[in-house]
Amino acid sequence: MKVIILSDNFDLLYKDYLQATYSAQWNIETGFRCRLQCPYCQRQRKEAKQKIKAASEISIETFLKLGDSCRELVLCGQISDPLYHPKLIEILEIKSTEFQDLRLVINTNGSGKSLNWWKKAYAAADKNTYWVFGLDGASQESANVYRIGTNFDNVLEAMKLGASLGFEITWQYILFQHNEHELEKAREIAKVHKINFALLYSNRWPKDHQGIFKSQLQNKIISINSVDKIYEYTKHK
Repeated sequence: MKVIILSDNFDLLYKDYLQATYSAQWNIETGFRCRLQCPYCQRQRKEAKQKIKAASEISIETFLKLGDSCRELVLCGQISDPLYHPKLIEILEIKSTEFQDLRLVINTNGSGKSLNWWKKAYAAADKNTYWVFGLDGASQESANVYRIGTNFDNVLEAMKLGASLGFEITWQYILFQHNEHELEKAREIAKVHKINFALLYSNRWPKDHQGIFKSQLQNKIISINSVDKIYEYTKHK
């Protein structure tokens, strides 16, 4: 539904506009870096090289402006992963000291950082920072089929550490044919360690499936033709 506001009072209209944008959830691309090679990711498309080449990393100055401009900021890249921003820990420190009321959500594959790095990251973050880890399997063998280059143990330890420190950690699990047999195991791991579990049923299946197939369990969903994806979300906090 479209809403058209007619007014000859520009100042009032602009004030309403600013309030609306401030209340909205903003999703930001933080840069151009990612270590994984997920087959259906935008990074793997023909036009991706030009996008990556043209991209730049968000500056501290820009983050300060964003912190003053919205109530909720989501770092969920299409061609990058915020985890690999070279100043992410500094950004977390600024957020926790300058913008405590800002809800910050970080979506990441979680791979490639040491446990010591994660200790520093969690120490810099406040509890109004939420972490969503993409891990599609309950073993290295399954998780690496789609998220090529992931390190299952590395990601799981990062999630467990965050949950043990009182952060709201979510395990996002995209369901495929190759990982459906590990779904209940993943749910149990999440429950034991008080990690939220988000099961994602995707509706984005390219003609060139590259050996990756939809789970038969997804057929139990009546219809998801009207949406790109749906979640089954279990909170364990």
